[in-house]
Amino acid sequence: MNENYILYTKPGCPWCEKAVILLNDKKISYDIIALGSDERLLTEVKKALRWPTFPAVFARSTDSATLQLIGGYTDLESRLEGGDV
Repeated sequence: MNENYILYTKPGCPWCEKAVILLNDKKISYDIIALGSDERLLTEVKKALRWPTFPAVFARSTDSATLQLIGGYTDLESRLEGGDV
């Protein structure tokens, strides 16, 4: 199954930057949804995504419109290093 990723990011987030670098290094396609720095908005987005930190990383199957929450940077790194792409 082919996948690409969606990253919800916020400005100045070092883990968000590391996720982008990791995906670029592995030549894996991704889309970024860059959020602003409005704390109220960020809190609402975290609640809606059901993930407490940024980045919030989702895998998207190219076969369907299904999204799967992967987690944050370390979850993405574990998934990619484990070859479970």
